[in-house]
Amino acid sequence: MVTLKNIIYHQKISQVTENSLLHLYCNIAASKRFTPRVQRNAILIKWLKPKIKHPAYKPIKNELKRMIMIGREKLGDLERQLEELRLMAALYAENMNDGQKLFDLVNWLYNEHGIESELFGVDEDPAQGNNIVYILSDHIKHCFDDRGQQVAPVSLFIRGDVYLKLPQLVEESGMFSATVSEQCDSQQQIHIQVHPLQPSS
Repeated sequence: MVTLKNIIYHQKISQVTENSLLHLYCNIAASKRFTPRVQRNAILIKWLKPKIKHPAYKPIKNELKRMIMIGREKLGDLERQLEELRLMAALYAENMNDGQKLFDLVNWLYNEHGIESELFGVDEDPAQGNNIVYILSDHIKHCFDDRGQQVAPVSLFIRGDVYLKLPQLVEESGMFSATVSEQCDSQQQIHIQVHPLQPSS
């Protein structure tokens, strides 16, 4: 089963590999000479080493250490290793469906921010409890196809002092984008729609 931990791990792998390779190729482009493998490894190690102690890369700290070890080996090819990891992370993201992501988003909101979630029907009032995300049960049925891919926006409702944080938290999760459909500041209430992330061009 896909878990949020796995999502974050592969997101970080994707981020660090793409940025590392971009850094390497910018250095190569700036040099008028051919850059041999040993020098390429040295460039990448210098780029990666500070990230071991950076809090943002804690989920992949051990992976970063392994990358640096490969770069220091006599026959190590860190550039190739980074490219393989980048492709692995891209394949993972491609194979994970949107229904699994919504499930993980709900778990993440609760585990990391203490925000509970509940389903409600079209004839029910979604604003009975404070700081609870309400999701239309019909949207779970009709906004995803048979393969779990999202085909229509999913509505989330919340009322309470954290209502303004919900769109930001959805975006922060890295699993969906969020748009505000309705907002009532006097009632501390908001209705947002979540959309699948569009692949970067």
